[in-house]
Amino acid sequence: MKILGALLIFNFAFAVGPEAVQKAQGPRIVSVIGQAQAMVAREVAFGKASTALLLVEKAHFRTGADGLVRVRVSPNLELEILQESEVLLPGISWESGQVPVVQLIQGQVRWIQTTEATSQLKTAIYELNPTAGEFIFSMDPKVAEAGVKTLKGEISFKAMNAETAVSVGAGQKVRFIGAIEEGEIAYDILLQGKKIPRGTLGKVEALTDAEKNPFVESEKKILRQKEAASKAEKERIARNRRERVICDKPGGRFNECAWVCENNLKGSRKCQTGRAQTTCYRVRCNANGVWADRLNLPAAEGSRRCQAQPVVAACDY
Repeated sequence: MKILGALLIFNFAFAVGPEAVQKAQGPRIVSVIGQAQAMVAREVAFGKASTALLLVEKAHFRTGADGLVRVRVSPNLELEILQESEVLLPGISWESGQVPVVQLIQGQVRWIQTTEATSQLKTAIYELNPTAGEFIFSMDPKVAEAGVKTLKGEISFKAMNAETAVSVGAGQKVRFIGAIEEGEIAYDILLQGKKIPRGTLGKVEALTDAEKNPFVESEKKILRQKEAASKAEKERIARNRRERVICDKPGGRFNECAWVCENNLKGSRKCQTGRAQTTCYRVRCNANGVWADRLNLPAAEGSRRCQAQPVVAACDY
């Protein structure tokens, strides 16, 4: 039955497109700022994070010093993966799109939830089922420190498998300071193989004024990015009109040709037509503003005419 469900979703994806499946079935990337990477499904290497990515099977995110990724995990849960952080969604259900576990590997994640727990949060030091509220969870495996800041709501916080817990309400924070042995987080092994991190759970403290509203600048940055993108698109359209460009992506005038490299090796500066799956083709901009009359070129000619990015010039016939 599960296999049948997966096949139905695959067929649905091809019929209506990945974006529709994403909206209907499961998590999706809402926005991306700065340096941010993602690895989804069965990919083995990180690529640039994008709102166009289809999040199925699993998803792995990394952000740089200026990076930020927003992920809508479900209608009731949204994550904001903050700078220099790493988050893994190790399993995404094909049938329902549910994400049972969110793993914070390192850094910080802003957790915004409107109902009781739908996903469990796991780190190397603590595991929680967050309640409704808004929290900033942190994890630093290099020094074995972790904690939570509560912006809205309340949460019970403790180390993994520990008995002692503290309640962290709105406007409060707490952190656990662990131990490092031989470069790894140190644990004590309990009965039945359960482990508990060595260390101390600190006292609950009040958030500073800056900690109470830490996202003003990032919100402004998102808005500035959207405004800049909108302005750039308007300028591009105006420039195309002035230059009598009628075809789009890439821009071209009537009767100009474009040489396009299809399915090129990611990161390559040249069109790798020696690969079986890579093709160089030529198209012409017709009077309707459509790239038409596609012609696939032989590999040798394609390697001369095509580059990694489309080339637009006068047609060669």
